[in-house]
Amino acid sequence: MLGLADPTTPKTTHRRHMLLTFSFLDAVGVALVVPLIAPISRELGASAAVIGFMSSIYGLLQLLGSPLMGRLSDRIGRRNVFLLNFVGAAVSYGMMAVAPSLTWVAISRLPVGILKQSGSVAQAFLTDMTTPRDRARAMGQLNFVLGAGFIVGPALSGALSSYSSRLPLFISSALFCALIPLGYVFLHEDPFAVPQQSAKPLAKKNAETKAPSMTEAIRFTFSNRDLSFLMAISFLSNLSLITSNSAMPLIVLEKFNMSTRAHSFIQSYMGALSAFTQGVVVHRLSAKVPERNLLFICTLCSAFGYIGIVAASSPIILVLALAPLTMGKNVFKTCMSAMMSKSAPADCVGTTLGVASSQESVARIIAPTIGGMLIQNFSLSAPPLFGVVCCILILSTFSLSRSKPVVSCAKPNGKTHNASPAKPKKA
Repeated sequence: MLGLADPTTPKTTHRRHMLLTFSFLDAVGVALVVPLIAPISRELGASAAVIGFMSSIYGLLQLLGSPLMGRLSDRIGRRNVFLLNFVGAAVSYGMMAVAPSLTWVAISRLPVGILKQSGSVAQAFLTDMTTPRDRARAMGQLNFVLGAGFIVGPALSGALSSYSSRLPLFISSALFCALIPLGYVFLHEDPFAVPQQSAKPLAKKNAETKAPSMTEAIRFTFSNRDLSFLMAISFLSNLSLITSNSAMPLIVLEKFNMSTRAHSFIQSYMGALSAFTQGVVVHRLSAKVPERNLLFICTLCSAFGYIGIVAASSPIILVLALAPLTMGKNVFKTCMSAMMSKSAPADCVGTTLGVASSQESVARIIAPTIGGMLIQNFSLSAPPLFGVVCCILILSTFSLSRSKPVVSCAKPNGKTHNASPAKPKKA
């Protein structure tokens, strides 16, 4: 069995803090760019349909890249793949900063679409540094710094854009260029946290057991009952949230006749709620309430939030309804990441979390289309009502998933299995 870092040692604590710091800077760099993609595409002559098509292509690239980079992190180490994330972002955003045409913008999205999987790799990194008991709290801290990055990044992007529309792109590319050598120096992983190609056999495991291939790891992830149910529930949650969020601008602008500035305020409000939830609420609840109970409570909160959006008759009620929805979804996501990492075999944690991230990419591809069809054929209330239906499905099915520890997704003959870990013999 792979060794895990002792989370109580100062060295491991320092490494975890460094990972969170780099994750925050990574989120700031991405958030600098996100608000500019559509305006720059418009500036170069793209229609709304073309912009939507480019977003779908990016989602497909993320879908392909998530399990690939996750598996690569199992093979060559988390830090090396984290550095690849920075390289992909630096190249892509630098290309977009000087893009003379729409084709150039589309090409610039290729490296970042495949290589930029820092979220799932950071989760695998934290899995190596924490015990199952502390996993939910660690995931909450990670989501907190990511949320904080997406509060700081857009504000900074707006300030820099007043000087030049593409200045934030240059700043973002320069930031990721700086993070490459800094990450090489300051990011570290424990020697036995990740299997290395040159490592000696650990407790006879590598000598007797063939390391699983990526195909075996992905097959195991989907064939394992616990993991497949967890991913199905996570997919329903992501699908409902993204579908509702895709309709939120129209709800704000058309139903309540609010300005674009007011919509930006609501987005900042939701970002602040996310940061507060990940930084305070998750930390307190995860220490007292079992994760499965939290999933049930968070799904109920989300359902009430969707119902509140449907019933909202004023902007104040809308803002109040967004509170249980945003907080519930953030706690749900953290608990789901922790449960998946516990259910994953020790030798393909990165692949499992990568596949989990890819299902979110699928949701991002199809959810805007579902939201648009619901609004066009029914009303602005249809997307949040769709969210209520998804919550009901989650409540009726999540009890079927049971998180169990698994040692490996490969038998000595190369076949997958889900046996429980053997108890270590006393020396």
